[in-house]
Amino acid sequence: IELFQPEILRFKIFEPVLLLGKHRFAGVDTRIRVNGGGHTSQVYAIRQS
Repeated sequence: IELFQPEILRFKIFEPVLLLGKHRFAGVDTRIRVNGGGHTSQVYAIRQS
């Protein structure tokens, strides 16, 4: 997530972590791939996954 550009959209990806708390994601290791669409569409797809 730290590598995602543009930086302003990175905060949208972090929203679920910020809402639920880091402790709920502490033991979770995820890998998400998205294809197609623009940056904003990809961010919303990542956020929902």
